[in-house]
Parts: sequence; C-alpha cells; structure tokens
Amino acid sequence: MCRCAAGLSPVHSHRSPLRGRTKILPPLFDAGVTDLVVEPLNPRILANRVRMLVRAGRLTRDLRLSEQRLLGAQRAARFGCWEWNLASNRFWCSEELLTLLGRQGQVEEFSCETFLDCLHPEDREDVDRLLWQSWKRGRAMDLEHRVLRPDGSVRHVRHLAEPVADGHNGGPAMLGAVMDVTAEREGDENLRLYKMALEALPVGVTITDRAGRILFANEAEAGMHGYRVDEMVGMNASDLGPESRRRALHPDNWKQLSCWRRESVNLKRNGEEFPVQLASILVRDDHNRPLGLVTVSEDISERKAFEAQIERLAYFDNLTGLPNRRLFQDHLRQTLALAQREVRQFAVIFVDLDYFKEVNDSFGHAAGDRLLRDVADRLRQLMRESDLLARLGGDEFVVLFTEISQPEGTVAALKRLLHAFEEPFEVEGQAVNVSASLGVAFYPRDGKSIDDLLKAADIAMYQAKAEGRNCYRLFSDRVDEAFLVRMEFVQNFRRALDAGDIQLRFRPQFNLKTSAVDGAEVLLFWESLGDEAVDLRSFPTDMIDAGGQFRLAEWFFTTLMRLRLSGFGNGFKGSLSLRVPRWLVSAPRYANLFVALLRDHDLPADGFEWLVDADWLRSGRAVVDSLNRLAEAGVGLGLEGKPPLDEELGESVRRRCRLVGELHGARVRPTSAKLPRSSGRYSCAATVRAGCC
Repeated sequence: MCRCAAGLSPVHSHRSPLRGRTKILPPLFDAGVTDLVVEPLNPRILANRVRMLVRAGRLTRDLRLSEQRLLGAQRAARFGCWEWNLASNRFWCSEELLTLLGRQGQVEEFSCETFLDCLHPEDREDVDRLLWQSWKRGRAMDLEHRVLRPDGSVRHVRHLAEPVADGHNGGPAMLGAVMDVTAEREGDENLRLYKMALEALPVGVTITDRAGRILFANEAEAGMHGYRVDEMVGMNASDLGPESRRRALHPDNWKQLSCWRRESVNLKRNGEEFPVQLASILVRDDHNRPLGLVTVSEDISERKAFEAQIERLAYFDNLTGLPNRRLFQDHLRQTLALAQREVRQFAVIFVDLDYFKEVNDSFGHAAGDRLLRDVADRLRQLMRESDLLARLGGDEFVVLFTEISQPEGTVAALKRLLHAFEEPFEVEGQAVNVSASLGVAFYPRDGKSIDDLLKAADIAMYQAKAEGRNCYRLFSDRVDEAFLVRMEFVQNFRRALDAGDIQLRFRPQFNLKTSAVDGAEVLLFWESLGDEAVDLRSFPTDMIDAGGQFRLAEWFFTTLMRLRLSGFGNGFKGSLSLRVPRWLVSAPRYANLFVALLRDHDLPADGFEWLVDADWLRSGRAVVDSLNRLAEAGVGLGLEGKPPLDEELGESVRRRCRLVGELHGARVRPTSAKLPRSSGRYSCAATVRAGCC
C-alpha cells in the first residue's frame, strides 16, 4: 500500500513482491506516493503504519491551515517574507511580498538580484550593503526604505532581516520580512506638515482632551502666556484664565458644540491679565464621540487699546481728557429724557475763559494749551459724581448739573466755579490771572429742548461777558435787542463753520508784460448768509467771537497750504495773495500760526502774500507786530490804499515792509500797481469749499 501526499488517500498494490519491478517506483513517487508496504504483510506493522499515516495527514492539514492563516495575516498586515540561501543563491519570497512589490505571479522568475532591482534606485545600494553587513556580522537588520513598482508608484517599507545558520533547504541563509508602511509614513509627513504649520502660525493653538488637559501647544501660545511649550503640555486649559472667568464645559454641551467663539481674559505666568479672542472647535472620532478641543487664541491687547483710543478720540477731548461736545450732547439727551419722564430739573452752565486770547498771543499756542489743561484739572476737582464737565472747543467749557432741586440752589456751586479761578495760573514760569464768565440755563424754565437750553446758556454767558466778565448770569428773556442780534450772528457763524459754509475763492493775477497768470488772490466768503455769499472782510471784528476766529484761521491756512502742496490739481505754482479779514492781523497769534504752519508743511514763505488795508496800520501796535512777524518770516506784504505817511506808527511799518522786501524778497505792492476792476482781473477763476471743523 502507498500514500499519496497530495490527497492522503491510501493506494493498494498487488500482493506480488517488488523484486525485479523497480522501474515502477519513479512514476509512483512522481504521483505523490510516500509510503510502500511490501508483501508478505505483517498486520502489526501495517497497523502502526496506518496510525502514522493518519497522524501525518492531520499534521499536514494543520500545516496547510497555518499557511493559509499566515498568508491572511501577511495580507492584513501588508507584509511579506523572503529567504535567500547563500550556498545555492536560491531566493524565495511569499506571494504577499510579490504583491507589495507589484510583481504578482513572478515566483519562478524571482532572484535576489530581481528583489534588489525592485528597490528605489536611491535606496538600493544602502540596502544591499546593509544586508551583507548583517550576514557578515551575524546581526539582524532593521531599516526603512522605498520600493519602486513597475507602474512607477513608490511604497515605503520597513525591512527586517537576520542571518540563520541552517535555512529551509539546508545551509546558511538570510531570512527577511518586508512590511508596507506607506500609509504610516504619509500620515507622519502630513502630521509633520500640520505641526510645522501650527508652529508657524502667529496665533496661539492648543489641543486639549475632554478633561481640558493640554496635549499640544505651539510657540505662539506658550509665548503669549510666558511659558515654554513643554511646560504647557499637561496643564489644564482652565488654569490659563482667572478664576472668575473659568467656565467648565458641561458634558451635555459637547453634543451640540461645533465651534465656540468668544472674547475672554487670559493670565500670563506672572498673573497679569490680557484680553484674548478665542475660537474652540470640537474634534470627534469616527463614531461622532467627542475627543477634545482645538482652540485658537489671539492676544487682542493692541486691538482693545486701539479701540479704546478711537472711542476716546470720538468722545473725549484729546487735550484735556474731558468729554467732548459729542459725548456731552449724548449725556444731555439722556438727562433731558430722564427729566421729562420723572419731572426733574437740571442746569446747563457755559464756562468761557476771560482774556485767554491775550495769554495765547503773549505766551504762544503751547502755553495756551497747558493753561487749558490746568483749568480743566481745577474744574474737575469741583465736580460731584452726578455732574458732567466737558470741553466744547477753544476756551469754552460746559457743566451739566443733573441733580438740582431749585434753580436758586445752584448759586453756591456757581460761586465755587468762579472761586476756582481766583488763584493765578502758572504760565511759562509766570503767574497769570485768568477768570471766567458763566452762563446758566435751567430745564424746563429756560428751554425744553437741547437747542433751546444751549442757546439760553450761551446768551447768558455773553451777558456775563458784557457786564464785566468774571461773573455768572442766569438766563433772562429781558435782554437788549442788539445783544440778541449779535448772539444770533455768533451762533449762525458757528453753525457755518460746522456745516462747511465758509469758502475759499480765487481771483487770477495777470503779469502786465506777458498777460500770463502768475498768481491768484484768495478771499474768504460766507456762502449761506442771506441770498448771496458775503466777503468776511466786511464784518466787524467783534461780530465773530475769539473761538470762532481761531477755528476759521486754522482751517483757512491749513486748507490753503494743502492746496499749494498739491499744485491745485493742475500744477499751478504761482504766488497766492491772501485778502485777509481785519481780525487776522489784529493779534500776532494768527501771524504766528501762519508762520508755524508754513514750517510744518515745509513751504517757502515767499510764495504767499498778505493783502491788508493800509488804514489798519492806524489801529494800534498789534497790527504792526503781526505784519513784522510775517515780514521777518519772508511772507510778502501788500498794502492796499494810501499808507499813513503822516503818522510815525504807519511810517515805521511801511519802512519795515521795504526792508523785508530787500532782504527776504517780500513784495510790497502799492495800490497803484493793481489792475482796475474793469479789466476783468477780479473774475472768479475757482472756488474751493470745505468744512473747518
């Protein structure tokens, strides 16, 4: 009887002996026969043989099952194995390895050289060298490299190999296993890129688990709090905020949470608080279960400071830090609404400094600003918590008393305001006495609207000035008609400044020899006064209050110089002659302002000329000082009309103008050099309109 290894089924032979019939053995072995029983049969031996064959069959089945399981495991783990017999140079590899290499079905053709050819050209030499080193040194090899498939794709593999003294077919051999780690390496590369991107972000990034423990923090996040990255890992994210701001995320909220945006406050290592903008994104697993939070944080300290600065500029006076006109009017509207609802009274007090113009003219603009700050500080100390002190502009302040029982009860408070000015102020090291005139209006007695109350307080303040200054006046309807006319004019003029109704108008100047335009005269007009625009030179000086005069002068000079810098949009470079109102030369402060703005805009003084009426030279020393200041700076001067040659004061100014003309190039243009009106020299060439707020 014989056993076939392939099918494990017994095959019976005839009972004759094999002697003389050996030629039949090779075909039997080729057919898979593994065992022969020779007659005469020995029952005992036969029984033992059968038991051995049954046991061998079971082992063979188990071996095949193990091989199948091994192939399945290799396929699942994406790895294959190989054996290289160094004595016979025979190379064997598993089907899974061939699949990994992209060489399925090439078992018979495979050799060690073929295997090495499957490696990436840049890695092939290193792998070959390490294999030989492993064999020679008798040590295992473990490395990662790449393989290049026939279709051009590249796979990353982990390659383990070790030498053995007795291989499968006998003799020394190398055994190896190759695992496909392409997915892992690509994942590692992606993670490395993500981490580099997170590290490069200028904003902080943290990754926390469900308990709030920090698993990752980038450099920006650590630096924001004053820690090192390794110090932050393991901390609880709640420790980065003050206790009053710590908010635990309830488990029930994890289900609805996707992105959580908020502004908060964080802590630096030294305990200092700073504002942050936070955005937290929930990370979930494949089963939609929460894993943790990725939080992006940005230090918004600069943004908050900028917003506060913008708000301060919008609602507070930059010089004194007091509320400005806009904030005062907001408070006044709220106070009015509350008073109407609760039937209460309140008072509006206008505070206008006396002789502030003289301080500015004598000590300069900077000294005047310091005086305004000192005045604001003194008045601020007198305010109750319910009162509001604001600066409207220039030397004008306003106080809002929101809690009064009777108008007469404010007298003591008004006296305290006046008393604040009794002690001299220090200006440029000198003691200077400055007083104030106060005008008071009460709601609802003197007005039931904001406009009526402000107008009443303004009129009362001008009454105080008209009655000697350094006093307060309560509003009364029994006032002089002429005073009311002037007050209405002043208020209209202020509105014109705010609305942009003051214009610059230009008249061309022609060269008498070439007939070309070589300059322009500049005039100030009030557009909305009556039916036609009116030249502001025609108004008496006292019709425009000092605050309005300075605002207008500052806008006039600044706008003109900006136009000069821009070439008026058409490259015009001619000289500009300013037909100024009388009040612009009635005090040196305006000449000083003009010269300072020339310097700030880096403009040559000889490109400008002031045209003044020669009769103004008789007005006093202030006009002479103003013209001298302009002449010293190189500004041209044009005297219109006949100079007062018979008066020493006028003659000295006329001589000064000539001297300036010789030394600085300033032009002194007598009236006789003007073209007559009939020539068209005064035709309007351009008009520029802008607000002068």
